[in-house]
Order: sequence, then structure tokens, then C-alpha cells
Amino acid sequence: MNSKASFAEKVLRLAPGFNGSCDSRAVLGYQTAEGKWETRPLSVDQNVKNAAEVERVRCEHPNEENLIRESYYMGYEPTRVFGDGKSKWPLELSNEAKERFNAGHAQKPERYKTPPYHTARPEVVTTQLEKGRPAFMILASDGVWDTMSSEQGVALVGRWVDWVKAGKPAQKEVSEFGEFDLKEEGALDFKEAKTTVQDEN
Repeated sequence: MNSKASFAEKVLRLAPGFNGSCDSRAVLGYQTAEGKWETRPLSVDQNVKNAAEVERVRCEHPNEENLIRESYYMGYEPTRVFGDGKSKWPLELSNEAKERFNAGHAQKPERYKTPPYHTARPEVVTTQLEKGRPAFMILASDGVWDTMSSEQGVALVGRWVDWVKAGKPAQKEVSEFGEFDLKEEGALDFKEAKTTVQDEN
């Protein structure tokens, strides 16, 4: 990039990128000329709900049908992980660690046929932002995305941006939403009627 350009100009010309892996998701929210907030996915969930990931796993580990059970792959939800090093070890190292350091469980060759089963190999995505167009990126793990959709997340953050632009008019107080019971089914699901915006929280 031209070193003579100002810092502000360089920032405007950057192409944001996301190294997608594990159970994280990146979503771009941007405002249209009409003022509406739109959603642009910057990553694909890497778990067994993703047909492409299931196909990749089956190609890399043929004839191992027991790797995927319901929504889990080798006991994990994501198919790609940053940590969890033991799931990336070869059979010999896994069993040596068990023998020497009592680390984890010994793996049987008939079950642990073609390791490593997990990888941190990324899917890299870039996107171009339109100059002067308000935009933001949400990068969150499944703790967020299990409770709301990408579109709901963008709408929520966009609502805060609009609120700040409008001079932060009075909003509902959280206490007005009534009691909250975590034991209730769907208690953590996003509910538009129970949203508000505030600062310094």
C-alpha cells in the first residue's frame, strides 16, 4: 500500500478478512442507501450441520462411519478447532502421552484409524467495503449464534448505531421486561420484544 497515503486513507482501503475456524462466525452488517441494515456472511459454520464439512470429513476419513453422531463429530460440535491438541495427534503420540503422562485416554487402532481428526485449517474470506457506507463486523462464537440468527445480530447492533446517531433517545429499562428464568425452555433465545439499547453496560 502506498506509504505516502494518510493513515485514514489506508484504513479505508483495507479489505477486512476473517480466518474462519472453530465454532466462531463472522457477519458483516452494512447500511444501504435507504438506511436499511443488511447482512453479509463472512464465514460458514464448520460443524456437522454444514454439508460441505461433512463431505470433507468423510473424504479424509473414509470407512469411519462412527465419527459423526447426531450433531457431534468425535465428541465435539465443531469440525475444526484452535485448541484440543490431542484430537490432532497421531495414534502413537496419543498413546505415548497416555503411557508417560497419563494424559487422556489410550486410543485403539481399530477406532483411531486415520488421525488427526481435527484441524485448525482456516477458510479465509475477504470482502470489499463501499467507501462512506456505515458498516460493522460481528465476530462471535456459538454462545451468541445459538441464541440468534446472523440477521437478528445485525439488526440488534444496527439498532444501537441508529440510536447513537439519533442522540440516544430514552429506551425501555431492562427492569420493564419482567422476571427471567434460565430454567425455562428457550429462555436464552433472542426475542425482539425484549430488546433495548444502552451504553456503559
